[in-house]
Amino acid sequence: MSTTTTYILLIFTLVTFAQKPSNLFEIEPILNKTTNYTSNLNIGQKLDDLSWGWNSSNACFSATQKDNFNGNHVFFTSIIPENSTYKISLTPKKNNYNINLYAYEIKLSNNYLVPNLPNSIRCMSDITSESNTREVVNQVLSKEKFRLVIGVVGANKLNEGEFSIKIKISNNP
Repeated sequence: MSTTTTYILLIFTLVTFAQKPSNLFEIEPILNKTTNYTSNLNIGQKLDDLSWGWNSSNACFSATQKDNFNGNHVFFTSIIPENSTYKISLTPKKNNYNINLYAYEIKLSNNYLVPNLPNSIRCMSDITSESNTREVVNQVLSKEKFRLVIGVVGANKLNEGEFSIKIKISNNP
């Protein structure tokens, strides 16, 4: 049986980043449960510099894909436990919203937020799907915790659109 918890995000911030952008939300997924968050791109911000995405220290997406990441960005951050797997699913409320997903892992002691991301442990993105859902899955095999930053972004300069993300973190066997 799966348990799901849902949160609606308003414009507020509960994070300890050096600068507290209004489009960054601290989330606390519950281990072995699916947690839902709902928000809107209209609380996000455009990024003038997307080169962090194709920088070889991150390799999140290629420069030819930049139009898929040039709308408003909304960020979520969480701590990923050691020896765990996380799955993030993004679903726009309306099928005609072209909203994409990326996620990167950094050391727990770092608070890097794009576009100021000199390097990451891992960065993944999903811009294509046969359905309207985007998904990122990763297995952490380390014995240390990491900071996870999730980016939800409009494609083709999209700056408005409601979406939900589902996050499930589970222990590796």
